[in-house]
Amino acid sequence: IRWETVESHTVNFRQSPKFQEFRGLVGGFFAQPPVAEHFEREALGIAGLHAQERAELADAAARGGWLPLASLGGASFAGLDEPTARLAYLESYACVERILREYGRDRVERLSEEVPKTRSIDRAIQRALRTDLARLEAQLLAELD
Repeated sequence: IRWETVESHTVNFRQSPKFQEFRGLVGGFFAQPPVAEHFEREALGIAGLHAQERAELADAAARGGWLPLASLGGASFAGLDEPTARLAYLESYACVERILREYGRDRVERLSEEVPKTRSIDRAIQRALRTDLARLEAQLLAELD
């Protein structure tokens, strides 16, 4: 689903009576609550991380504060404190950005289809990208050096 803005989804829809109606109709078909990913930067025409964000990632990697990508596979960053959530978001964004550059949009779409099928980010990466999470992470970290 493409929303014009994040607020169109999180406020205008999620907080409306239409959302309850929608959830009542489709809720029984979900094995677990769905996860929404927002790509607001793409909607705003912002391509990639800013230099400052890349510097934050490089600094985290250099000082041993990098969060292993395997630890970011949960449904939400909501339980993390603000600096850790920001780092988790930046790492996730950088990883998707790398996948887009290296493998293309079709493979990103395939990856998004494989995650719910396999219920494992590593298996989904193996199927869609023919690599594994550890190798992908090593390549991402090498880019930051």
